[in-house]
Amino acid sequence: MTKQTGKDPIPYVILGNGRDQNLRFYTGYDEHFLFNKVASFLYILDEGEPAVRQIEERLIAHGGAKLSERYLESIRAEVFFTALHQCETFFALLVAPFQPLPHWLYLTTYETKEIKQAVELIMVGKINELTCGIIATMQDFIKVAVYSEVKDLCTLFSRRKIRSRICKKSR
Repeated sequence: MTKQTGKDPIPYVILGNGRDQNLRFYTGYDEHFLFNKVASFLYILDEGEPAVRQIEERLIAHGGAKLSERYLESIRAEVFFTALHQCETFFALLVAPFQPLPHWLYLTTYETKEIKQAVELIMVGKINELTCGIIATMQDFIKVAVYSEVKDLCTLFSRRKIRSRICKKSR
């Protein structure tokens, strides 16, 4: 499998089985990362100019340059975009178990339009379509996607005799 960047493909080397890869991913996943980032930014915004001066002094002391005059503005924008990213990430994590790639790989390669389409399907209750027939109800989807009832998902997979992973998406 390769991901295109410009003209040269970058090869992915996938070792181990999908379950082990997903376990490694979730063991290292920091669900507090975005929250901690925003908390730090909000502190800077609350402190205002004194915080900017302190950061700038430290940068200069270590050989860096002065901050731009629009530093606080860029921090405000970053808080806004982090909130958007947090929302997108939430839905990406919900649909990851129903993708043909291991979760960690899907979560690093999906396109925003895929998440938008998934949210639209969730909003209109088309769980069967979202999960390619694996799960039919919102309740079962929430059990698996939110509460990680993987045992239930494995039962559903075996009932439908799905060999590798979920159906190919036509979206």
